[in-house]
Amino acid sequence: MIYVFIDSNIYIRIMSQGKPGCGISYFEDLKTLVESKIVRLLVPEVVLLELEKQQRLLTKHFESEFGELKKSISLTGTWSEIEDVKVYLKTIIHQKKEEKIKDWENRYSTIKTFLESDYTDIILFTPDIICRGHRRLMAGRMPISNEQSSQDTFLVDSLVSYFEKCIDKDIAFLFCSENYKDFAVESKVQTGNRIFCLHPLIQEGLPNAQYFIDLESMMEFAKGYEKLSRPFDKDIEQAQRKHDILGDTDPDSEEYYDALNSLEKLINEKASKQFEKDFLPSLSPEIKQKRLELSSIAQTLLKECRQCKSWGDRSELNLYSWLENIPEEMIPCTSLPNLVRITENLRKCLEIHQKMETGEIN
Repeated sequence: MIYVFIDSNIYIRIMSQGKPGCGISYFEDLKTLVESKIVRLLVPEVVLLELEKQQRLLTKHFESEFGELKKSISLTGTWSEIEDVKVYLKTIIHQKKEEKIKDWENRYSTIKTFLESDYTDIILFTPDIICRGHRRLMAGRMPISNEQSSQDTFLVDSLVSYFEKCIDKDIAFLFCSENYKDFAVESKVQTGNRIFCLHPLIQEGLPNAQYFIDLESMMEFAKGYEKLSRPFDKDIEQAQRKHDILGDTDPDSEEYYDALNSLEKLINEKASKQFEKDFLPSLSPEIKQKRLELSSIAQTLLKECRQCKSWGDRSELNLYSWLENIPEEMIPCTSLPNLVRITENLRKCLEIHQKMETGEIN
């Protein structure tokens, strides 16, 4: 089982959308995996309290920061001939502030509802955790030990207390926080990207953890062929050239559509091989097995749909939307969240066609 902890600063990034790496799509993908019980999301009550505090300070923060932007514009230049530009920029800033506040509040409501739902594991902030945290702080068992670190200790000991009662033996633990100085040490591996590990003082008492500083990197295990670079070689180049020539000379011909289908088929074949070669080997056996199971279920459901008497040409035309706009042959290579959504969609699709056959719906 994959267990995930996400710090409050990551949820704040999702709500603000002020920086890359925590896009809404990654949160939606995580939500899909949690709801399908592929991932267990751990939510210390401390995180909920911090998010509540940030929500209360929301308007004050935005007023202050956007006020500084307006002030800087007012202080820029003295030439009266550009005064209209200043007024325009201030108007835009005001509009963006209102949009930011509205979007934040909507995302806060969505995230809060999900974090407090039955799908997540909430870890209550108890007197025992408070005592554990203060002991940890007094003993210096934190990378940074000062009075400002108490909330971090409460997070750590919330997680420790949870795993003390956890009966799972095979655990993959993902720890996601921007505050790597408070929780992690940087790896010395020579790569283009910075790599962090959970600090030894924190790792003690927890399952072996992987550390991430944003949702994008944490959700790497769930990606599909869509996130890989588009394959390109001589075969694709030739097929692309034929397609382009026919597109310029006779785009309505049957030959053009044959060339288009051949090109798409070739790209998908190459992408599938690239996915199997470059990404699948990096996955844990549990994730590989889950992908196989979901892919098999999707193929079985699709077969059952096509066996329904109500299935016809119109059904085939609508199939692409049921498959989350993924080509049928690429189902085994799509992202893990997409596999979950596709199986759910096909279950609904099969149910509709079965009811059509029994006359429950027309």
